[in-house]
Amino acid sequence: MIMVPCSFDQNKKYEVSLREMNITEAWNSEAFEKFRNKMRNACPDSSKKLICMGGCPLMPDIVFCGSEKRKIK
Repeated sequence: MIMVPCSFDQNKKYEVSLREMNITEAWNSEAFEKFRNKMRNACPDSSKKLICMGGCPLMPDIVFCGSEKRKIK
C-alpha cells in the first residue's frame, strides 16, 4: 500500500503510505511535491524545458541532454 510518483522510484525515496492517506492526499503530499519541485527547478534557463520537463530526478542516466544548464539537485 505504497504510492510513489514514478515507477522509477525503486528506492521509494518519495513514497507515501496509502494506509495513512487516500490517493488524492498522497498526490498532494509533501513527498510528491518535493519530487515535482525537483523537476520544476531543473534546467531553469533551458529553451527545451517544455520538451524534457527538466529530465528525470531519479535516473539522470536516462536523460540524454548534454546541456550545461541541466541542474537537478
